[in-house]
Amino acid sequence: MSERAPIAFYDTVVDRTLSKLRNVWREIATSTRGVLSGVPRPDLPEDDAQRLRQQMRSCLDGSGGEVSARARAAELGRTYLALNRAGRERFLHVMAEEFDIDRAAVDRACTKLAAANTPAERAPAERALRAALTAARSCLHSPMATRRCAASPTTCAICSPTGSTSAFSN
Repeated sequence: MSERAPIAFYDTVVDRTLSKLRNVWREIATSTRGVLSGVPRPDLPEDDAQRLRQQMRSCLDGSGGEVSARARAAELGRTYLALNRAGRERFLHVMAEEFDIDRAAVDRACTKLAAANTPAERAPAERALRAALTAARSCLHSPMATRRCAASPTTCAICSPTGSTSAFSN
């Protein structure tokens, strides 16, 4: 009475079970692809906008060298291109509003410039004001500038108070 089922029966049951599990896992992977991979949805909802802010900060932090900086800048460009019109508008709003000039730094630079009495005091105060008036978003234009801006604003051709630097002539 206690007859054992043939091994082929167990193989078939296991194969069907594994097949069903694979299908379920595939569906889960497909439905969460944007969430897990970090690819934003075309309209850039708020949770994707948070990841975008982090992506922009990563571009500005300059860690990892030139190749990493270029890869991060290219990824930021791909992110923008993947968005629809509403998403692109939101992308630009995030960049414009959250990566703008540091107004406190501008105020301090203005105070120093106003207090400068001689040309020797005025020249560095003007350079500091010029640097303070450069928004962080303007450094997202180039991975080279991005890397150098984060390390030292005086070595970026865009963010340098003088507009030129020996770092680019090497």
